Amino acid sequence: MDAPDRADEWRWIGRGSMRSLDTFHEQAARRAGAMPLDQAVSWLVGHGLFARAIRDRLPAEHAARLVAAARRNLAKNLNWIDAFARLVDALGEGPEPIPVCPLKGITLLGSVYAQEPEARALVDLDVLVPESRIEEAVTRLGERLGVRERSASAAARLDHHERTLEGERLVVDVHSRLGVGWGDATRYEALATTDAELHGRRVRRLADADTLVHLLGHLVRHGPFSRLAWAEDALRIAGSPPGVTVEALAEAAYRLHARRVVLAGVSALRWLSSGSFYDGLEDRLRPSDRRRVSGCVALLWRRQRRDPMGAPASGSVRRLLSGVLLADSVAASAAVVSAKVRALRVRQDP
Repeated sequence: MDAPDRADEWRWIGRGSMRSLDTFHEQAARRAGAMPLDQAVSWLVGHGLFARAIRDRLPAEHAARLVAAARRNLAKNLNWIDAFARLVDALGEGPEPIPVCPLKGITLLGSVYAQEPEARALVDLDVLVPESRIEEAVTRLGERLGVRERSASAAARLDHHERTLEGERLVVDVHSRLGVGWGDATRYEALATTDAELHGRRVRRLADADTLVHLLGHLVRHGPFSRLAWAEDALRIAGSPPGVTVEALAEAAYRLHARRVVLAGVSALRWLSSGSFYDGLEDRLRPSDRRRVSGCVALLWRRQRRDPMGAPASGSVRRLLSGVLLADSVAASAAVVSAKVRALRVRQDP
C-alpha cells in the first residue's frame, strides 16, 4: 500500500494503532486461554482486561466466566458514574464553581470505552482542578460527598499536588497537576482544556495528546506490565479517531517535560502489541533521550521485555529508579527523590 499523504495522516496512524490494540487483545487471549480456568480468569480480572475482543477469542468456558466478571464490573461502573456526577455537582455549586477536568478511567469510560463500558474497571475517580482552588475542592467534597482525606495526604498537603479522599466504596484523587513531567507545565492553569460533556455533566477536557502523555506517564511510573489495562487505555486513545499523530505526541512530550517517559511508554506498548507503534517518535526527540531510555529499559525491564504479558514489573525501588532515570532533567530527577523522601517521612510520622 502506498504511504498516505499528509491529509490522511491521522487516519493512517489511527488504523495502525488499532491494529496494535487488536494484536494486544490477541496476545492476552492466547495467554489466558493456555491457563487453567480459575487462573486465567484471575489473571484477566487482576489486569482489568474485560474487552469483547478478548472474550471472543477465549475458549468457551473461559469466555463465560469473563462475561460474568464483565457484567459485575459494569454494575460497579454505573455506581462510579453516579458518584462522578455527584462530584461534579458538588464542585459546581455556588456563585464560583470549581472547574473539573476528569482524568484517566472515568474519562475513558465515556469516550474510548463508551461502546463497551464493562471493559474498563475503575478503582477511583481522578480529577484535575486549578491549583489555587485545590484546598477548597477538598473541603467541598468532604462536606458534600461525605469523604475524608487520608491522613498521609493531609500531612503532605503543603508540598504535594495530589490529595486522596475516601468514603464508603468511594475513593477520589484530586490533582492540581498531571504529575508526568517537571515544572509548572502540567498545572491545570497551564493546560489547554476545552468544554465538554461527560456522563451528563459539563466538564473541562484535556487534548487527546496530553491525555496520552498522562496515560503513558502513569503506565511507566507504576511499571508498564503491572496492570495491562493501563496499556490498553493508551492503545485505545492513540487509535480512536481522529487519533494522536506522532507530531502531536512529540510536541506534547516536549511541552509537558515528559519526553523520556513517553518514549519508554511507547517502547513498552510496542512489546505488548508486537508491532510498530508511533514509528519515528525517536527521531523527533533528543539523542540523549534515546540513550537514556535504552539504558533504563535494559536495567529495569530486561526480563519483562522477553515476556511482556508475563510477570509484572513493580515494586517501590523499581518505581523510584524509573522516575529518576526517565526524568527529563537533573532538577526533575531531584524532585522525584525529594517527593519520595517526603512521602516516607509522612508514613513514618503522619
